[in-house]
Amino acid sequence: MQEAHTYQIHIGAVGWNPDNARGFYPDDLPPEWRLAYYNNFFSCVYLPYAVWGYADAGTISNWLDESLPRFRFVLEAPLDKQAVGFSEKLDIFGERLGLLADTSGNAGQLLWLEDFPAPQDVVQRARELTGHDKQIFIISRSANFPAMEQVAEQLEAQHL
Repeated sequence: MQEAHTYQIHIGAVGWNPDNARGFYPDDLPPEWRLAYYNNFFSCVYLPYAVWGYADAGTISNWLDESLPRFRFVLEAPLDKQAVGFSEKLDIFGERLGLLADTSGNAGQLLWLEDFPAPQDVVQRARELTGHDKQIFIISRSANFPAMEQVAEQLEAQHL
């Protein structure tokens, strides 16, 4: 993938280390290299607050270092936005923060892959939303890597 490309539609999964990732990662790939491998195929990841909210600054910095500059992090918002260290951790992500996802649905910026009958349906919906000058994030709750790759291929073929 080209680093200079500016993504308006991102595709990713909930976490880069799901239990059902068998077959996606090479068998001999050390677990600590999975994010670097994953971000060569997908342009974002969704992290539940239970993952990023309890990570220390050094861990978050490592995630940023291990991923390409175009890669974005979609972060689940905590229930209490006054949580200790919340804004400081957001600051660490900086421009790499793609979206702070909350229960409001983020005005159509977050699309769950499994909510659509077929990959081409989510691509069509994302295409409809791209004219609104905001980034769109298509996330697979179940880390369905084959469907994610299908969507990524369709997006690339349509230059989205």
